[in-house]
Amino acid sequence: MTTEHDAISSWLKTIPSFSRTAPLDDKTTSSPSRKRRILPSPPMSNDGSPAKRIRHDLDIDPDATPTKPRAVTAAESDVSSEHSWSSAASASRLKRSRSGRASPTKGLAFLRIEHIIDHRSFGGKEAPPFALKQLVRCIKQDASGTGILSALDMERMQNSPHANSLFDDILDTPHLVDTMGRREQLGKLPDIDTLIGIWEDAQECELDGHSEASWNCAVHFPLLRAALRLAQVNQPDGQKQPPLQIKAFNVSTAKVAKPYTTSTIPTTHDKRVDFCLCIKPDKSSPLADSLYRVAQQSTHLSVNHTDYTPLINSPISLSIETKRTGEDWQTALEQISTWMAGHWRRLDELATSGPRKQTIENLQFLPGIIIQGHDWFFIAATRGRTLDGSNQRETIIWSKVLIGSTDGIQGICQIIIFLQRLAAWSEEVYWPWFKSIALEG
Repeated sequence: MTTEHDAISSWLKTIPSFSRTAPLDDKTTSSPSRKRRILPSPPMSNDGSPAKRIRHDLDIDPDATPTKPRAVTAAESDVSSEHSWSSAASASRLKRSRSGRASPTKGLAFLRIEHIIDHRSFGGKEAPPFALKQLVRCIKQDASGTGILSALDMERMQNSPHANSLFDDILDTPHLVDTMGRREQLGKLPDIDTLIGIWEDAQECELDGHSEASWNCAVHFPLLRAALRLAQVNQPDGQKQPPLQIKAFNVSTAKVAKPYTTSTIPTTHDKRVDFCLCIKPDKSSPLADSLYRVAQQSTHLSVNHTDYTPLINSPISLSIETKRTGEDWQTALEQISTWMAGHWRRLDELATSGPRKQTIENLQFLPGIIIQGHDWFFIAATRGRTLDGSNQRETIIWSKVLIGSTDGIQGICQIIIFLQRLAAWSEEVYWPWFKSIALEG
């Protein structure tokens, strides 16, 4: 008995003593509900109820805006206990409701259901428009390697100190050399060191697991710039510089302007892409002034469907979305689909409000690219049926054809000839058509 009494006495001595007569400071006076002092108690065991454990199963967003904790009422506690059996799928639905965003697969489904965007395959039963079909045929021929090098390109590779390693397969494949003079009509290849540098940077990005942004900076943009710098349409005519250039721009911060965004019942698809090819007029030319005047007539002050300042008077001709190797094809498809749908809406507006007030039927497609790490794929957007109760039309996205891969020198050469081919299309097809709907004279 004495031993038990001593143990109790020792425990009581650990409890802090309080003065019952000491006055309380107003600043430290707690509310009546908190006056009761809770005595020390043993820690909770790990065998808590499921209702308490489920909180640890939910992912906490580290970027969420901090909010003041709210007291949980008894009724809410009962509801929490009642639903403590919820599965991981329920937790997933909760996270989706918090973000307000559907998955890319669902996003694409809603776009199809509401007949805003539909998707078709280049290998499907329905054939694309004639001009698009012809371009796809050229891309497939380039992808096979046929005629992607000039005789001078082959000679430079043969004389390169890397001929026995990087260029073995190319040197053993005679059909890669163009004998008809068509290759140089599109442009030239960069020097050997540039080709090898792009390949080396692509290998490093792939093997070291670089981010999408790193791929964009180290590989994709340098390749775009190198190809376009040597495109034939960008070369001077004797001593005279061309009145416009086909240039690549990083547009990862550019938003679709509100009049051209795509909306479905669950959400607004305010998507962005990474790069665009644009028709850039010389700043001092009358052409630049004419395009500025077109931009000033719109509410968002741009000739394009985005109010991104560097592109105010530079019509977009090709859009590019990038991802890491093998990742997020559905996400990329949703992004570029809604971006290109906005592009068509702006062109519709220009055609119907321009000086000639015509339809846009003469432009059969808009080209696009989705890049996944090394691999570059061609897609395109065409016009579908007119939507019920509106003047807007469905956008059809066609996919996909492999252009080339930065995993090898031949693949890089295939990508370069493709980009130079699209630069020629921008200058010879898209630009004359754009002038006809948007500019006077």
